[in-house]
Amino acid sequence: MNRPFITLFALLAALSAHAAEPWSVERCMEYAAEHSHAVRLQQYDLDVSRTERTRAIGAFLP
Repeated sequence: MNRPFITLFALLAALSAHAAEPWSVERCMEYAAEHSHAVRLQQYDLDVSRTERTRAIGAFLP
């Protein structure tokens, strides 16, 4: 009973390990930059400052 589950698990593990491709250093750095919490916060701050700038310019218009 236990043997088919172990065989199936081993087969699936082998397939998933084979499907994974090695990452280059550049790919790792791109992934880290895209998923970094600090980068996301800085992007949010940049969006907020752009919005505030647009509002400030709009305040001068009649």
